[in-house]
Amino acid sequence: MTEAEYFQKLNKKNKTSAVLFLTGAGAVLIVTLLVVFVFMLLFGILQAIFSGAIGSRAAGVSVSSVLLDITSQFWVLFIFSAVAIVAQIIAGAAMLKKRSWARTAGIVAFSITLITFMPVALILIYPFVFLLGNDGKYLYKTLIKK
Repeated sequence: MTEAEYFQKLNKKNKTSAVLFLTGAGAVLIVTLLVVFVFMLLFGILQAIFSGAIGSRAAGVSVSSVLLDITSQFWVLFIFSAVAIVAQIIAGAAMLKKRSWARTAGIVAFSITLITFMPVALILIYPFVFLLGNDGKYLYKTLIKK
C-alpha cells in the first residue's frame, strides 16, 4: 500500500469518526430529553397523588423536598449532557475540517461523555480507538507538519 492510499484510508476513518461524534451528540440530546421527560412526568403524577389523596406529607418526608432533590439531580445530568454535546460537536467539526487539535478534542469529548454514564459512549468507542491508535497519531502528526 502506497503512502497516498494509506493517507486516503486514514481520511475515511477520520470522517467516519467525525460523523460518529456528531451522531453521538444528537443521541446524548435525545436520551437526556427522554429521561427528563419520563421522570418529570412520573414525578408530576406522584406529586398529584401525594398532595391530593394522602396530603403533603407521606411517611415523614415532604414531597416537595424529594422533588427538589430529584430536580437538582436532573440539573446535574442536564449540565453534564450539555457539556458532552458541545464537546462532541466541536470534536466532530474539528475532525471534519482536519484541524491539528481535533485528536485532543476527540479524546476529551469521549472522556466527558463517559462521565455522563450514557450508553451513547458505546458509539464513540471506534473514534476513541482510532484517535489513540497509530492511525490517528500518524494522521494528526502529519497534519501538524503541514
